[in-house]
Amino acid sequence: MNKQYSKKYYNKLTFKNNFSWFEKLFLKVSEKINIISNYYYILLKVLKEVPKDWTVLDVWLANWSFLNFIHRLRPDLKLYWIDITDTKDIIPEYITFIQADATNFDLKQKFDLVISNHLIEHLPVNSVPNMFKCIHNHIKNDWYFLLTVPSFSKSFFNDPTHIRPYNKESIKKLLEMINFENYKIYEEYYFRFPIKLFKFRNFKITFGYAKK
Repeated sequence: MNKQYSKKYYNKLTFKNNFSWFEKLFLKVSEKINIISNYYYILLKVLKEVPKDWTVLDVWLANWSFLNFIHRLRPDLKLYWIDITDTKDIIPEYITFIQADATNFDLKQKFDLVISNHLIEHLPVNSVPNMFKCIHNHIKNDWYFLLTVPSFSKSFFNDPTHIRPYNKESIKKLLEMINFENYKIYEEYYFRFPIKLFKFRNFKITFGYAKK
């Protein structure tokens, strides 16, 4: 199906009854302007444009909530999830489980969109370039890699499993090492309001996308 179909499909789904009034408002604002968050603005923009039956791989161990969010907006997309442990019996049926090491996987299939949220900060530093290489090898030509990782901020070391933060320059160098040429990287708080609002102002992220 074409992108015009995808837009109509997306717009219809956005206001289904399974979204609360706050979620509806948040999605409505976030997809129109990026004053709230570049993170959601770009994600929603990509999800609105992608054709039907795109394949999405989430390289994000131990949590499939992000795929659940995508499924609520675009249940026509084919979702896959990598985990090093066998968790296929507990994940939702709309996600295809792949047991593999996120830092060293070799699959027969390639994907239109690969996502990694809040994973590399937990990995040994020397394994991250190989993970990026694996992702690059599994993305179809001209399609996307979306990445989110905590930057150095007040709350980073609240999680004892965090190894190191990443900023715009370090992500840029990682992408260039693996021959991702078209990319855009942001460093921001989850919600970029001009005042300290809720706890999100203490949590800073590096977010970006790269196109193969």
